[in-house]
Amino acid sequence: MSMTELEELVQNYLDKLEWQHPPQRSDRFIANSMGKWACKELLRDIHMSISGELPFHLTPVELLENFIDRMNRYACEIGNKNARYRFSTAADTGEYFMEEYWQRAAK
Repeated sequence: MSMTELEELVQNYLDKLEWQHPPQRSDRFIANSMGKWACKELLRDIHMSISGELPFHLTPVELLENFIDRMNRYACEIGNKNARYRFSTAADTGEYFMEEYWQRAAK
């Protein structure tokens, strides 16, 4: 899978989340919002990689690993419970895309 294909995968997932409208003040609403934020952060990283803004080349797997590690590190370093939840949800979202990547690569 190329970086462009990863970008398409993340964008499609974000589009699905955008169409869902869970009730406000529900756990599902919060998870949906955190998932959207995580996808947008991941897309930002992908766009930086594709455009050459990064001083080095990353493969899609390296980009995902970096994203997951960074989000887990932030979750551990932040004292605020809500921020920890946001970053751990972002790491989980990255792990979801890593699983999707390997499933598609195996085909």
